[in-house]
Amino acid sequence: MLFPVIFLLFVAAIGVFLRLSLLLPARAVGDVNLTFKETWKRTRGNTWRLFWGTVACAWLPILVAQIVLFGFLSPGMSTVEAFAIRMAVIGPVLTVYHLLILPISIGFLSYSYLHFFERTAG
Repeated sequence: MLFPVIFLLFVAAIGVFLRLSLLLPARAVGDVNLTFKETWKRTRGNTWRLFWGTVACAWLPILVAQIVLFGFLSPGMSTVEAFAIRMAVIGPVLTVYHLLILPISIGFLSYSYLHFFERTAG
């Protein structure tokens, strides 16, 4: 009984985070007049678009990298020392990779902000 409630709260929190995350690029460009209420109103009905854009730009590249790295270094390693060596190699590689793909998700947030708040007539 507790698991479905926690799961629903988790899904709701992700939805709220996605809709309000557009305040980050607004603050970055100096738009301090944008409020939580305005962001909430302008992103109404677009939670799924923001979700799938975030999945494509942030989560998918990370998932692919982890599958490739864990699959590449897994064969034939079953001891504790081999596991420690594998983690010592994978940790820094994933950290550098995450830093390289971070601009992709930042770019998605920036374009989303432009889409919702900076439309010009022309």
